[in-house]
Amino acid sequence: MPTLSALWARQRIRQRLWTNGVLVAARGIHQSFGFTPADVERHHSYGHDLVGQN
Repeated sequence: MPTLSALWARQRIRQRLWTNGVLVAARGIHQSFGFTPADVERHHSYGHDLVGQN
């Protein structure tokens, strides 16, 4: 069965997901659907220094 990202690629649909590096479970869910990290950007949110993952 093709992954969601493969189906979207066939239909030329672009989807961008974002999460924080500390949210390991969210990254695992994204990867289980075939998404891969494109880049990271450091930011300060919620009173902490975080790493956003796109």
